[in-house]
Amino acid sequence: LMHFTGTDRRFEYKGEINGITVIDDYAHHPSEIEAMVVRTYDDIVIINPFDTLSVGYERSLQAVGINSTGLRYDIWDQNFVKFESSNPEIASVEFGVVAANKEGSCEIIASSIDGSVTKSMSLTVTPAEVDDFAEGQIYRVDDHKFNIYNNGTHSQETTAGIAEAIEYASEQGYRKVLFNKGEYLVNADYLPNDTAIEIPSGLIVDFNDTIIRIEYGSKTAAGGYELFAFNNAVDSQFINATIFGENYKRDSLIHRESNYSLQVKGNSRKIRVKNCRFGWAVGFNVGISFSRTPMTGIRLSNIEAGGIGSNGANISATNTFRSIDYNSAASLVDSWCLGNLMGYQTIYLRSRLYDIFFFDDNYNLIYTKANCWQNQKYYLPDGIKPSWLKIQFFQEDAPTGGDTSWGEVIPIYVNDLQNPEDVVFEGCTFDHAMSTGLSPQGGDGVLIKNCTFEDNGYYGPFSHIDWEDARQIASGHIVSGCRFHYTGSFGTSSCQLINIQSRSLAIHDSYIQGGNIQNRNSATEARYFHNTMLGVRKNTNVATGIYSKNDMVWANNFDDNPPTFVAPEGDCRIVVVDNKQI
Repeated sequence: LMHFTGTDRRFEYKGEINGITVIDDYAHHPSEIEAMVVRTYDDIVIINPFDTLSVGYERSLQAVGINSTGLRYDIWDQNFVKFESSNPEIASVEFGVVAANKEGSCEIIASSIDGSVTKSMSLTVTPAEVDDFAEGQIYRVDDHKFNIYNNGTHSQETTAGIAEAIEYASEQGYRKVLFNKGEYLVNADYLPNDTAIEIPSGLIVDFNDTIIRIEYGSKTAAGGYELFAFNNAVDSQFINATIFGENYKRDSLIHRESNYSLQVKGNSRKIRVKNCRFGWAVGFNVGISFSRTPMTGIRLSNIEAGGIGSNGANISATNTFRSIDYNSAASLVDSWCLGNLMGYQTIYLRSRLYDIFFFDDNYNLIYTKANCWQNQKYYLPDGIKPSWLKIQFFQEDAPTGGDTSWGEVIPIYVNDLQNPEDVVFEGCTFDHAMSTGLSPQGGDGVLIKNCTFEDNGYYGPFSHIDWEDARQIASGHIVSGCRFHYTGSFGTSSCQLINIQSRSLAIHDSYIQGGNIQNRNSATEARYFHNTMLGVRKNTNVATGIYSKNDMVWANNFDDNPPTFVAPEGDCRIVVVDNKQI
């Protein structure tokens, strides 16, 4: 890998070409580049703050500059915000990606270019995560007790036995379950209760470098199983396993897209998948998914001009539209998410920002949150159980209908959103998946670190990683120090990295050989920096080139096939910084 690492980087601003800001040579540290396009605003909102991060891990921030008078924020506004750390030795930050370096505390500051508008986030860096358990906290699996065969035979007994051993370890209060090394033959037809083998909360499932081979069955043909799953699990791990799908050592390859070797779903939190190989899957291989229950619709018939005051009463306001009638909030559990999450989730309110007001049974205001970002999940304070809600949002013109890309939208929904958070894939290999190596169709704060992707995608979407169907629910994902390789030996695979609709995605310090990068039309605030790319095509379904509908950074990359940058509409910018052709 070839990239600069010094802290005294210098860049010189060169100008603008076809709406694209170009920066070259040396004049500024890279962390300042995001603020080089100027938009006047008087406040900053950090959309996805966090207060702790373990040494060795990273999180991606999104911040929005807003105006307290006039139109707060429009989707075509420039929104380059500078991120800095009060102590880079504790936590450094570049292009909004925060890296935890050493135990301690510091402030992460988002600011305007001149530093006159700032917003700070306090961060505590905790020690590196260490799995150090006493022998009494580890359950060493007795294969005979659970009728598990570790010689590659008896798929029915082995599938059931693995599930029973994991359940037993959890019920007995063990912190880690350690399987015996060998080869396990499993079959989705024999999954317990016709569902996945679930990894419980608080448990590390260590397969001890075992090979798990999936046998072809009726569920393979139907295309609809999950072999292992984190489902609403908290503080759980899946480590040291090799899972080979049904195509392993087959002459005739099978394609069944909706089959998963591993799935992370529901409100799972602090999930770690380490030192695993996922190969030869017939479908999506490994996935992250969200689900939602729409609670209340907000439609054209329930929108009028005007705002809502701090006491919950209607007031006059320009560039502001509000709910006319109260909408029910009685079914919300402990959080909410505003947005249209139907189908391919391509429809949004134009404004992106909204304020929400919650009321009790008697329509008394009990909680307000301002400057919320559409499709971001927010939590209600402890003890707040609302019955009714109203929203106000900010546009120059009243919404008149639906636009399938970036225009005005009604209906939208307040949703009870189930979405995994704080998910890490570390030191894993994803190879020879028929559709996609890793399919993160959801997830907030996902780190893919030091992983290898090779020859994924014999059928559409032909991808190493595909951030597609989740749209902006897939937010704050980071690909760090990974290797992507396309050998051309696996059929007609194109091995794409597809960033269609994700939010605040960062790919950095990675090596990408062959295949394709697609940064498509509705991705927002994507950041590509310190990567080496050899023989990589770059295009989208909009035009040949790298395209983004919101501010984007392409910086310090080494590339033998530099992309064409397609300027988005409005005032948004693609900032191109000191990339080197090799």
